[in-house]
Amino acid sequence: MTTKFELLNQKRNRYRGAYLVALAVFFITWIARSALRLSGGEDGMLGDALLILMYVCLGIQTFFVVKEVRLKMEMKQDPALREMMNDELVRLNELKAWRTAFFALIGYICLMVVLSLIIDFPDLGRVLVTGLLVGFGAYGASAYWLNR
Repeated sequence: MTTKFELLNQKRNRYRGAYLVALAVFFITWIARSALRLSGGEDGMLGDALLILMYVCLGIQTFFVVKEVRLKMEMKQDPALREMMNDELVRLNELKAWRTAFFALIGYICLMVVLSLIIDFPDLGRVLVTGLLVGFGAYGASAYWLNR
């Protein structure tokens, strides 16, 4: 028989998995739209369709992040579940996930520095937002992988 903690943990992993799928689709459309914009062909219907798909993916990501936060709040209400959430392994996995996110962000910044020598990026905001999404995506992927 599975305990309440195991059931809630499985639910949290499903939320993180759905978030990562939406993030992957978002990145694919983001890269396609950025390539389309750099080539000068964003004005067409394809650019609008990619933009709509990006907004839908952002909505899905927000939905699953909110569900995960609500689940975490629910887990903190019960003292026994709160103690299980404060386990050494859980804390170590969270630390590893943040470290992975940090190094992914550093790698992204280094990649952008090298690419900026070759390509002129007219929109710095887009590069910064992508960096944040890379960091949060790396954190989510690492936390999902470590807590499986």
